[in-house]
Amino acid sequence: MKRIALLASLSLLSQFFFNTSVALGSTSDECGFGMTTAVDVDSSGNFQDSTGAILNKCVPIKWTLLNNNDGFSKTITVYMEADNHGSSDLGTELTSTIEIQCTNKKLGVLIYSEPIGIYPQSDLTSQGFALAKIDSGKVLNIKYVEMKDFSGIAILAPKALTSIILKTKKQFSFKINSSVQAATVANFPIGDLSSYVSKFKSLGCPIK
Repeated sequence: MKRIALLASLSLLSQFFFNTSVALGSTSDECGFGMTTAVDVDSSGNFQDSTGAILNKCVPIKWTLLNNNDGFSKTITVYMEADNHGSSDLGTELTSTIEIQCTNKKLGVLIYSEPIGIYPQSDLTSQGFALAKIDSGKVLNIKYVEMKDFSGIAILAPKALTSIILKTKKQFSFKINSSVQAATVANFPIGDLSSYVSKFKSLGCPIK
C-alpha cells in the first residue's frame, strides 16, 4: 500500500533553519493539465516511428487503486498526485497527493506532500482549516486534523468533501497553510474518480 502512515523525510527543525518555501510549477507535459503521455500503436501494430522514436498519445490521468488485507482489516485506497509541484529553497521537488480510503466501512481522505511534509497550521487540538476550490467556483473552508508525522492532513468530514469533488468538471484545488513554509497549493485533475463510486459504496464507504 502506498501509504497508511507516512514518515516525513526531513525533520521540522531542519525545515525551519533552511527556510523552506514553495514555488509552484506544472508537472504537465505537452498534453496539458490532467493529461499524460502513453505509448501509442499505429495501424500496423508498431509503437515506434521510422526513426525509432516511441509513438505517444495523450490520455487522461487516472486514479491509482490499491487493495490491502492483512487478515484483520481490509482497506481500499485510490490516490492521485497533483498535476503541479512545489520546490523548496534547497531545490527539492515537492509532490502533493490526495488519498481516499475505506477501512472497515470507515471513509478517510488524506492530503500530504513528499518528500517534505506540509507541517500544517493547527490549533491546540491539532485542527485547522484548508481552502478548497472546485474548478473556478467559490473558495470553501475544509476542516482537518493534522497527521501525526506532520506530513499532511486528514479531512474531518470526508464524505462531504468527496461529494463536492465529484462535482468537478476539470480540476479541484487545495491551499494548506504551513507552520514552517509557504502555503502548499495543489491542483488535482478529477480523472476517473466517478468510476469508483459504486466500489466504495459496496464496501460501506459511500463517497457521494
